[in-house]
Amino acid sequence: LTLGHALIEKAIEEVKGLSKALMGISKEEKQLNEALEEVLQQVMTLQDINIDKRIELPDENLIESKVKTTILRILQEQLTNVVKHADAKNLYISVHFKDNNVALSIKDDGKGFDLQTIKPGLGFQNIKSRVASLQGQVFISSVPGDGCEIHVVLPVNNTGAG
Repeated sequence: LTLGHALIEKAIEEVKGLSKALMGISKEEKQLNEALEEVLQQVMTLQDINIDKRIELPDENLIESKVKTTILRILQEQLTNVVKHADAKNLYISVHFKDNNVALSIKDDGKGFDLQTIKPGLGFQNIKSRVASLQGQVFISSVPGDGCEIHVVLPVNNTGAG
């Protein structure tokens, strides 16, 4: 009982630490690439997880700041999910810029879940509403025992918003 209790306390502290660390990032101070790196470093210090990342962003001035912020917040939200629930050993992250869209993929090798039976939590609802507000697309797939994958595609700027 004491070992289980200690593990729960440790997990709670890790999540609190992650939340505090994530709150400290200001979108105005940093380029997206730098902010993404910082978030990933914080996760690696909080949890023993291997992160394989491929971040390919051209001139970030082509990407609206609200799109950058959304990418960063979605990454933070899903990393919090992974730390809290997934028990993953490996995390695969890719951010690409192609055809006036930014694509973000986050995949873990954690315990996964059944999308049909698990009620989506606040994290997934936040991700979906952020993506919808920018007329983007989000795909979430997961299989029990085989991790979770989130794929987000966002237009880099709304041409209608001159």
